[in-house]
Amino acid sequence: MLMKVTVMKFVRFYRSWAGSESSNDGVALKSGASNDNVFKIATLILTAVCISAAFTNGALAETRYERDCRLNHGLDKEIVKGIGPFSDGQVIPFDTPSWYWQQGTWFRVPIGYQNPYVSEEHLPLVFDREKQKQWLAERKDYTGFDPETETYDPELVTETFFGAYFVFSMPSGRPVERDRRDVIAMRPCEAGRDNASGGEFAVMFRIQWAFMDGSEDSDFARGFKFSEQLLATRGYLFTQNPGRKRHTTTEHNRDGPISGLKPLSIYSNDGRRAVKFKSVSPFIGPNVPVNPQCWGDVWDKPLDLHLYIVLPGDQCQFGTEERWRAPVEKAI
Repeated sequence: MLMKVTVMKFVRFYRSWAGSESSNDGVALKSGASNDNVFKIATLILTAVCISAAFTNGALAETRYERDCRLNHGLDKEIVKGIGPFSDGQVIPFDTPSWYWQQGTWFRVPIGYQNPYVSEEHLPLVFDREKQKQWLAERKDYTGFDPETETYDPELVTETFFGAYFVFSMPSGRPVERDRRDVIAMRPCEAGRDNASGGEFAVMFRIQWAFMDGSEDSDFARGFKFSEQLLATRGYLFTQNPGRKRHTTTEHNRDGPISGLKPLSIYSNDGRRAVKFKSVSPFIGPNVPVNPQCWGDVWDKPLDLHLYIVLPGDQCQFGTEERWRAPVEKAI
């Protein structure tokens, strides 16, 4: 709409201008206008294109976290308040307790937090531990579930297994009432809620190492250890890119405050909890994509817990404010 209005204004302006240059509209242009007139025309066209592009970029920047259903993803899906996983055509309440097993730990989780929602085919497994044990044993090369001892045996694992994703809303901690299969936005439109509010946002995470001894020696810990070695020996991380051209197009929290105008990298390790985050796009300015994200790894050493976590792009860090701390704490 902005582009259309801009073009119409340009056409009206050009007609007015051309009329002042010749008694017959368009004669100067058709019969060989002077170089000066041609330059004016080219300048006007270029100006109109630039103005339209600026308006378009501005609109994208203003709506990068738009929660209006008309602008969000999943428009072909009916949004019903409280909708969740289905079983025999019936909606299962979000607070229905379910079972989830990973690496030797049984989790008792309200069904609404597993998101994407558990499919109707797999719902019997999350409500019946015996059925889930059978399913885990049949896939022991992925899960590491030993059917004889009903414990986790890493020697059984020969395939990559990512496990379930969990999604909650900050700051309340409630389940997000949209299936991630339908909408990937980190501030999704939800029926019965104030879509104009920007205070809430979604947090998505999965467990990579579930409260087992030996997290120090896991593959997930090696990246953190390597970073600590670099800091000890060189004083900087590879993601800081000192002296390289890329250093001017990204920003790192160890180099100073985060402006939000560039892609970013975050590294923090206080000895108890280590985090690594990155984003490939800015979250402020004219070049912001719709619903930017930052993602990374969390290692809680006392708990022997590793998480992979995804946040909105503006919830990692802004300035010196470490916004990731509250959602990470809530996830743990």
